[in-house]
Amino acid sequence: MSAVPFTCSHCVQPLPFAVTYCPHCGQPQTSATGSLWMGDRRLVTILFADLASFTATSENADPEDVIDMLNQVFTRLAVEYDREGGYLDKTVGDQLMVLFGAPRAHEDDPVRAVRAALGMQQAMEELAPLMKEKVGHAFKLNIGINTGIVVWGKMGPAGRMAATVIGDDVNLASRLESHASNGQILVSDPVYALTRRYFEYKVLDPIKVKGKKNAVPIYQPLRVRQGFNHKKQRLDHRSPLIERDMELQTLHAHLSLAMAGKSQFLLLTGEAGMGKSRLLADFIRDVENYNFNKTPMVLQVYGVASSGNDYSPLKDLLLQLFDIKADDTRLMQHRKIEDRAQILGFSERDFVPLMGYFLGWYQEDERLAGIEQTLDQVRKSAISLAVSLFLKQATRRPLVILVDNLQWADANSLEWLKLLGAVKSIPAHNQNAQELFVLAATRPHLEIPLELFQPNAIVKLAPLSVHARRDLINSLLPGGELPVVLVDRLINESGGNPFYLEEAARGLVQSEQLIRQDGKWRLTRSIEEIYIPHSIEGQVMAHLDMLDDASRMVLQHASVIGTSFSYELLQAITPLKEFDRALENLIQRGLIIEPAEASDSDRMLAFSQMVVREVAYKSMLRKSRRELHEKIVSLTEKARPSTNIDTESIESLARHYMAGGQEEKVVIYNWMVGQRALENFEFTDAVHHLGIALSALKTVPTPDTTTILQVVNALGDANTFAGDFGQAAACYKMVWEIAKNNPEQLAELYYRTGRLNFYQGNLDAASTSYQYAQNIAGDNPALAAQIQAEIRLMYDLD
Repeated sequence: MSAVPFTCSHCVQPLPFAVTYCPHCGQPQTSATGSLWMGDRRLVTILFADLASFTATSENADPEDVIDMLNQVFTRLAVEYDREGGYLDKTVGDQLMVLFGAPRAHEDDPVRAVRAALGMQQAMEELAPLMKEKVGHAFKLNIGINTGIVVWGKMGPAGRMAATVIGDDVNLASRLESHASNGQILVSDPVYALTRRYFEYKVLDPIKVKGKKNAVPIYQPLRVRQGFNHKKQRLDHRSPLIERDMELQTLHAHLSLAMAGKSQFLLLTGEAGMGKSRLLADFIRDVENYNFNKTPMVLQVYGVASSGNDYSPLKDLLLQLFDIKADDTRLMQHRKIEDRAQILGFSERDFVPLMGYFLGWYQEDERLAGIEQTLDQVRKSAISLAVSLFLKQATRRPLVILVDNLQWADANSLEWLKLLGAVKSIPAHNQNAQELFVLAATRPHLEIPLELFQPNAIVKLAPLSVHARRDLINSLLPGGELPVVLVDRLINESGGNPFYLEEAARGLVQSEQLIRQDGKWRLTRSIEEIYIPHSIEGQVMAHLDMLDDASRMVLQHASVIGTSFSYELLQAITPLKEFDRALENLIQRGLIIEPAEASDSDRMLAFSQMVVREVAYKSMLRKSRRELHEKIVSLTEKARPSTNIDTESIESLARHYMAGGQEEKVVIYNWMVGQRALENFEFTDAVHHLGIALSALKTVPTPDTTTILQVVNALGDANTFAGDFGQAAACYKMVWEIAKNNPEQLAELYYRTGRLNFYQGNLDAASTSYQYAQNIAGDNPALAAQIQAEIRLMYDLD
């Protein structure tokens, strides 16, 4: 991504993201930088870079030379972070601030940031002669990197606002850069956790940082891990491949056809995290154990998200086919390509320069300059020749081509693959049968329709069934009984996504939110406080950032309503002309689903995965969420008076009032939900909602005494029935402080404390409390009858 990907609609000068007015010509902006965009909360990786000892060293140099040197340094460094999709937030003197994850997220932003930092350090070595010439000193670059949730929004004077990030995690990245010395890269614990599989690190001593109570762990990335193939590491295969047997059998069946001389091209599709890479890995393992007449050549590559046409993954396939290594000289590369050309019978004159076109050294190749074609014609000739190359190779030796992450492939690679799909079954004249098997894994939404590849089959990975999700959870967290509430939440929120379950299980254990104790797994915080691992959040946010402004707004507004919602309510809170188009786009992308049983009169929709709803909701500014919650409550109450409202709607209203900050309504609706839960013997739910009501009551300036007694008595009852006797006693003590001079209330209180003692087996104390209650309950025959019944039951049990 370019540092300035937007231009002014009037003067066509580059614009920062989301400015209101052009800083060059002053014209108002209403383009894709977006009048709809108000800012959001998002997971961002922040990189600060600063030239070490710049001020002291450059103070004697000519300012003109200093500025010229800085501009050349910044231009060269921009190549590195642009390549990784970084966004230049600002430069201040000799300091850079670059964002990965805003304005657009990628699934691997922390990895991109560290890779960019290593590239920037390498670039500084190249720039050393220039810096010495200009200012007499070769500077080192100190870098600090941190990942965290920040607010990404507009800041600045009216008319000159621009987007930036604010938050404690931004400050920490700056502190790390300040602590770095002599060209170090320092990263925080979250960055290390998300990237340690990709880079070799040196673990340093924790440091004290301003604003942090505890010492901060820091790490220094040294280099990319040796033998690490691109950005994609094979999964840890300790967990079983669940509910994918049929898909795996389909791949093997088509491989058998290919090895019999009937070339096959398959597409494996599924949303992010559905297990495409894992299925490919298991398939490769099986292929390695096949008993072939002739061992096939297996070429395996991964699509790469990049800002330009770098011919990935076609380039990587060619490097493997020609056996070109990273340290091969240009002469060695030429010879390897020539050798392959001679083996397969290609014209050496055209073959080498056209293959060099893909490998990136054609500009220096005089033979390519001698070809009388335009650059576009050269590109088409090279693509056609690459198709012929793989088809000919498949006549000499069985060839298996595996491409993962095809959705990131550049346009040239897609064109090559489309042409290969079209001609794969055309028999070569006077040649052996082609034993070619091509399998490409992709997400469903490519730039071109999947059918244009003319595949022999499209294998679709569906979400795991509920039974399979439970099996996977048990295999990921073995060795003890799991909390039922956790299993239920993972099953529901995963939407059948295996990656979600794997990352959630790993994250829960690593963060010590889930620990094993006495042969059981135990949560260290309430189920409501369990958070999503950053790797999942980044993946979902990358998907959401591909949406247009209107579709993103509709999705966020839907997330405020809940996991399921009515078309009518969503439309009412989303005043957009293109509302229906945006909603249809979300349905087409599989983010929103329409249950089959929905009626025409009351159209209902739902999120396909709860994690999508949670990330969309958390990405909104709190102010925007609060305003929408208030709007939803207002519309719901107008449509359904509270006297006629059902329990589910009351629960929804309670949630919206709580999020909207209206404490009195929070009390009322949560008390109603808690009372209904008590009546239905759902004591855990009752404790939850009545506890919320009590907490809200404490924030009301002048709470009504009767309301306090109703809520606290009900909460005491719920805790009694739920078996939390200590909490029940605390509630009844609170009632005593309020009602000790009210005989009617005291009769109720003595009855409740008698029942509490009865439930705990303290029969003497229970008898005493019941007797006190009986003595003052003369005006309440119903209560007196209840006391008599419980006394008889107590003596019967005794």
